[in-house]
Amino acid sequence: MEMINQSSRGREHVINIREGQGPVNVRPYLYPHLHKKEIEKQVKEMLASGIVRHSTSAYSSPVILVKDSTWRMCVDYRALNKVTVPDKFPIPVIEELLDELHGSKFFSKLDLKSGYHQVRVKGDDVHKTAFRTHEGHYEFLVMPFGLMNAPSTFQSLMNDVFRPMLRQGVLVLFDDILVYSKDWASHMVQLEAVLKVLRDNCLTADKKKCLFAQDTVEYLGHVISAKGVEVDPNKFINIKNWPIPKNVKGDVFQWGLEAQRAFDTLKERSTTAPVLALHDFNKEFFIECDASGSGLGVDGCGFGYPTLEALFVRKKIHCVNRSKKFERTLAAENSDWTGVELSMDSYPCWEEHQQVVEEVHQDYRLKDIITDLQHDVSTHPRFSYHQGVLFYEGRLVMSNQSPLIPQMLQEFHTTPQGGHSGFLRTYRRIAANLYWIGMKNTVQEFVRGVIHVNGKSTQRQCCETRKSD
Repeated sequence: MEMINQSSRGREHVINIREGQGPVNVRPYLYPHLHKKEIEKQVKEMLASGIVRHSTSAYSSPVILVKDSTWRMCVDYRALNKVTVPDKFPIPVIEELLDELHGSKFFSKLDLKSGYHQVRVKGDDVHKTAFRTHEGHYEFLVMPFGLMNAPSTFQSLMNDVFRPMLRQGVLVLFDDILVYSKDWASHMVQLEAVLKVLRDNCLTADKKKCLFAQDTVEYLGHVISAKGVEVDPNKFINIKNWPIPKNVKGDVFQWGLEAQRAFDTLKERSTTAPVLALHDFNKEFFIECDASGSGLGVDGCGFGYPTLEALFVRKKIHCVNRSKKFERTLAAENSDWTGVELSMDSYPCWEEHQQVVEEVHQDYRLKDIITDLQHDVSTHPRFSYHQGVLFYEGRLVMSNQSPLIPQMLQEFHTTPQGGHSGFLRTYRRIAANLYWIGMKNTVQEFVRGVIHVNGKSTQRQCCETRKSD
């Protein structure tokens, strides 16, 4: 074990104990003779490298050995943590970090060597880290694993030293540092700046765990590239190597070709994940929401989904327009509602996604209705015209010549979500929010066409059709 560099980095780990609490002293655990030799070996190495020193502290926590690929000695600080004042420094969320990587093509990953041991414990608090083994009493000079506020201290240090670069080509989560760039030249500049920060703050990286100028890199359990983010395939090795189940004793079971295909399909679907595209925050996003008396649902997505494009626009206009219907009731029941105005001005539409609105203005019958409403709103009492959008009883009006109508009929009837429902159910779903001249006949003809092709559910669906007439 190498000698630890204990140079000051502007931040030390502090252990604040709750008022009225005395020293924490937990008797050592019992462990087998084999473990004693391993503990002696590791303590000797930590003494030589300056990680710990002999102690006479009134504090004491027990140690245990944990088996990874090798034995690792850990101090059980649970009793000490119970009387420690917590540090609420925010830890970055992995998903939010990954959102910053859109458009990046070059990546470098740096991992600090024994990161916690590169942070000193404040001198007045060193005695609180004391631990006891079968052969002696010791205390940590550097920050050990297991202390409740250690993650906050370390993340705070990393944020301080890299603050000018955070989210500007550099991401930091504890001792994992990622440098990302859109081109080679800027990547070299950013990488040099990161290495300079590490050198100036006496922080040492582990060369074996560092990767430089890669087009694909594993970071925080994800594989990152210019294509986006995907799951690390190494996480699925155990599933892929899952052995064929054996027969239960006493049961007769034949593992045939069909069972093997099902088993292989299960493993494939469990270990195959799509590459998720990274968000481009320079573009706008759609937010579709719906609510009931018992719940609220919100769906957010980016552009590029033409099938539902008109529905997103319709949802936005519709939810604002319908609010006017209940405004007086809300104002009467809740004084806080007074003065609150929900209008189209508060929720501007996206001009580039107004295909439905443009088609309405090009339809000569609807165009005449709009003209009449602009002169006298009472000429068509069921229609209303607001900020360039035509409504029928609060529902968005579409031209019956719109090419979006066949797509919506497919969405509301033929897809698994539509469930191949009969005319009445399909019509009610569409009519809840949309309207076009002759809509009932359009839906009826579409459903009958599907019936003619499929043939099986003709009687049930025709019954529904007659009920609606």
